[in-house]
Amino acid sequence: MQTYKKSVIILFFSFLIFPVLSFPFVKNGTDDTTFENRTLAEKPEFNWETLDTYPTQFEAYFNDHLPYKSQLVGFYQSANYRLFHEIPTNKVSLGKDNWLFYLGEPEEDPIADYQGTNLFTEEELKLIKSNLKKAAAYFEERGIEFILMVAPNKEQIYSEKMSNAYKIINEKKRYDLLISYLKANSDIRIIDPKEELLKEKENYQVYYQYDSHWNKLGAFIAAQQLRQELQGERDYLSEKSIKREEQISEDLVAMTNLPQYFDDDFDDVITDYQSDVSTELLEKSDDNFLIKYRSDAKDQRRLFIIRDSFGEGLIDYLSKDFAHTTFLHRNAYHINYVNEDHPDILVYEVVERNLDLLKEDGVNLISNE
Repeated sequence: MQTYKKSVIILFFSFLIFPVLSFPFVKNGTDDTTFENRTLAEKPEFNWETLDTYPTQFEAYFNDHLPYKSQLVGFYQSANYRLFHEIPTNKVSLGKDNWLFYLGEPEEDPIADYQGTNLFTEEELKLIKSNLKKAAAYFEERGIEFILMVAPNKEQIYSEKMSNAYKIINEKKRYDLLISYLKANSDIRIIDPKEELLKEKENYQVYYQYDSHWNKLGAFIAAQQLRQELQGERDYLSEKSIKREEQISEDLVAMTNLPQYFDDDFDDVITDYQSDVSTELLEKSDDNFLIKYRSDAKDQRRLFIIRDSFGEGLIDYLSKDFAHTTFLHRNAYHINYVNEDHPDILVYEVVERNLDLLKEDGVNLISNE
């Protein structure tokens, strides 16, 4: 009995110590991908001046670089998916037919958008109208056309793929309420591709299965509606040559830490869009927040788009529709970019889950002048 107890104690401590001792020798041959959208803590340097903060910093470092952490987390999440068909994360929902949906960050709530529980009040609608009119007036006084483009959440377009855990509380959505209100009570020019996306999804996949964004075909629809508004003409998906390319969509897959189960998504690429137009990349920042193109398009006007991540899909099309195009992520926006570019047209693109941004003064476009 005494020998048995000693063996159990030795085995217990071996399980505790072996990973720490063995990991330095095998870490180069193991997968240490974290699938976390953040920078991991660095090993702190010990000195007397930082003695009070060193324990906390070292604990954060140790937790981020725990031996075999990614393998253990991956095993746990894989077991949950295979045994219970669940994803142990509070950022992603597993829908029907293996579709993934984004649950949002603290400042975003696509589920409330989907359920219809966050409708704008009358006061909020009036505030948004006032802010948009203020921004439009500012730019129009400078000879710049102002247009608002709203990208629908994936949950609204593929609601039939949503998990039954999320019940629709109100058939009204604040997306539709806002668009209707602005059209009825202002002259703000709006690009609203929701209805066409719902129609075209019967023939084409217009959002990624494992990503929260529209795909190249969904972006094409929005780009063509903008082109119709500005040029009076457009193309349709039924007229284009489309080639299917395999692709693993990344944003929701990365959050699940289960790439092996979500690797069969694809991209449908339009191969003959404005094939007679040549484009030249003039500038591209390291973070892709600022991208500028020049082309030999017939329309010589300068187009400036303030975008979020959905706006990236517009680049391949709009860069061929106008002679000069600038795409600037809103996180890098400053009015100086517009003043230096001297655009003829300014488009503010925002995804549905970020509509609260429109409650900011001047839609946050002219406040940093």
